[in-house]
Amino acid sequence: MSTRPGAIGAPTDRELRTLTEETPASGPARSVKLLAAIATFGSLLFGYDTGVIAGALPYMYMPSVAGGLGINEFEEGLVGGVLAIGAAIGAIGAGRL
Repeated sequence: MSTRPGAIGAPTDRELRTLTEETPASGPARSVKLLAAIATFGSLLFGYDTGVIAGALPYMYMPSVAGGLGINEFEEGLVGGVLAIGAAIGAIGAGRL
């Protein structure tokens, strides 16, 4: 079916309005405000995770005798990457809920 106005077989405005009113919505009914709140909460948690990583890195560099972890640059990247991937997976999982 073509969507150009005046094309053969194209529905009229009245037919479109009738089809729109009679066609049931697919999927569960969800509020836009609820979806916006979930998306906002997910982004806040993702940003919080990034801030926590940045705040914890100086203590990870400290030698073990000073109470730190004594990590090197590779381990820093590994920790940051794993935490960011975990935050992304958590955000996706929470979004599905």
